[in-house]
Amino acid sequence: MKDEFINRLGMFTAAANTLNEPAHKEIWFGHEPEIFALKVAAATQAVQDLKTFCQKQERSLHGVTLNKEREGEEAVAVAFRISGFLVEYFRDAENETDAEAVNLALSDFRRLRDQQAVGKLREVRDLAKGLVENTDPLIVTTAAQYGITAAALASLHKEVEEYAAAVEAPQTSIGQRAQLSKQMRDRFNAVEAKLASLDRLILAFEGTPEGRAFISNYQAARIVRDAGAGPHTATTPTP
Repeated sequence: MKDEFINRLGMFTAAANTLNEPAHKEIWFGHEPEIFALKVAAATQAVQDLKTFCQKQERSLHGVTLNKEREGEEAVAVAFRISGFLVEYFRDAENETDAEAVNLALSDFRRLRDQQAVGKLREVRDLAKGLVENTDPLIVTTAAQYGITAAALASLHKEVEEYAAAVEAPQTSIGQRAQLSKQMRDRFNAVEAKLASLDRLILAFEGTPEGRAFISNYQAARIVRDAGAGPHTATTPTP
């Protein structure tokens, strides 16, 4: 989230907290104008809803990436083992083309990235499937002697497709995050409008020292302050 929005959200939170402090609430709750209490409740809820929205928008892709890496390691481990079985089977069958297609070292599998890795892992899976599900019983029996069995194929298929789904997950999350980002300014401006209404109505309480102190504290909270690492600056809220 941009610093602009982080700073504005900090201001919104400070303003809502100030309005709802017990000492301040005694000044406006149950007193005229009645609309002030209704608008405080609406603004407080709007700030909370905005926080939830921002948390969703800012949700880290780190967990998605870690999941992809874990699924990749699991798929590679199974595929590497079965690819070795396939190499031996195809070489003994004098089929060097298919043998070389999957004759990769473990480090070779690990160097493959994302869709390239998915493609190679599926190639291993499909070659094994061609033997396990062959219409020639002799081929099925011979493949099983090399460890290329229906159970091994099922395990490989599961790991490969779980990894394929994990590869797609980051792109899906990025797309969802981009859609949320497009909505951000409008959502912030909507909350600002609710607080701007309170900026005007709060002047109804300036008739007492306590009311004037409440107004002063609220107006101080309504200043946007730079929460970044650089020099702190303050600006007035932008409708």
